[in-house]
Amino acid sequence: MSLRAGFSRRDITPVESVPLNESHWCGLSKGVLSPLFVRSVAFHGTDGAAILISCDVIAFEAGFVSEIRAAIARRTSVSERSILIAATQNHSSPKIIPAEEGDQTGFDSPALADWHCTLKKEIIEAGTEAFSRLAPVHIGFATGHAPGVAGNRRPLRSNGTAVMTWHRPDPNEIADPGVEDDTIRVVILKDATSQEIHGVLMNFACHPNVLWTTERISSDFPGRACRILEEALPSSVPVYFTGFCGNIDPFKYMRVPKNAYTAPEAFEPGAPVDLCIDESDRFGDLIGDEVLNVTQRMTASQTIASVRSSIVRITGDLRDGVHFPDEVEIQAIAVDERLAFVGVPGEPFLEIEHDIRTRSPFEFTFVCGQANGFSGYMPTRIAYSQGGYETGNSWTKFGPGIGESVADAAVEALGKLNG
Repeated sequence: MSLRAGFSRRDITPVESVPLNESHWCGLSKGVLSPLFVRSVAFHGTDGAAILISCDVIAFEAGFVSEIRAAIARRTSVSERSILIAATQNHSSPKIIPAEEGDQTGFDSPALADWHCTLKKEIIEAGTEAFSRLAPVHIGFATGHAPGVAGNRRPLRSNGTAVMTWHRPDPNEIADPGVEDDTIRVVILKDATSQEIHGVLMNFACHPNVLWTTERISSDFPGRACRILEEALPSSVPVYFTGFCGNIDPFKYMRVPKNAYTAPEAFEPGAPVDLCIDESDRFGDLIGDEVLNVTQRMTASQTIASVRSSIVRITGDLRDGVHFPDEVEIQAIAVDERLAFVGVPGEPFLEIEHDIRTRSPFEFTFVCGQANGFSGYMPTRIAYSQGGYETGNSWTKFGPGIGESVADAAVEALGKLNG
């Protein structure tokens, strides 16, 4: 039996003005710059099935994910442990998670409540629909590169302390620019008979936070990249998975005037946000064009139809004064002997992704952040001593050691699939 796969894409763009996730000053959304989608891929083999879903939102709370998993499992017979639900980490999306404990700002909006219901329904439909469209496929793997997009936003001064790139530090002050990675991992899934590309899976580690001050709903550069592929490959559904980008975003490479995107000026009316729109489009073009070029060079072949999953749960030490669930679910899903996916409910640093890939028993490992819930930033142990935004704000739930614990758990989960 050959591997079978199915795909779905559904629109989740709000029809009314809603509170935005990053509404520091803009309040309700003022129109739509680009639509939001939920995209899904389902796999079926001789020994199991899995459904992987990606949404153009910033994150999900674990309870929300549990409800969706249960509903999809009832309708498809796919085990809840084999359903991965990830956010692209898109910052210019409607509000969906509280900024901090007790935050209720915007959640009293009837329009937002209606959208949350629609979002849940459409995610369930996307997962179910993809599973209903299963057909034999051939699979191919490759990597591409998109330099000048993903920058380390925590360069180190000579004294070993971190400074955030959005403060536009003097380059002469920087002693260590930090780790970066311009690699895009690409999987194509071709119809076994026609050899048409029916699915393109992408994995790239970079915060989609270019457009959080536009006042308009947008899917940012991941959405732009997907649209490029949809236009060039009309029979395909592209599915974008954001990697571990807790310390990675595009600010370093944005071509804007010195003060056009620095805190706090960019969070106030009058900021030249049109320049940011142009940059979001440019980043999306760089990623989408590269993925398209890669797909045109790729070959696909029949594969062993083996689909299996595992989950490892760990607990971490919460920061002083933080009231938050201390359990973190690490999910691994293997599709054949070469390809596996890791899902982590948070924003680990890029170094954690590299550690997992290095130790993964699979040749091709997609590492997906903001998957199956939200557990905040997950820095490396050393980062806490270096300071910086991600080591002590309201989004940082855990103390030192959480990043390394996630890496160990991910390798354990992957190991369970390699027997």
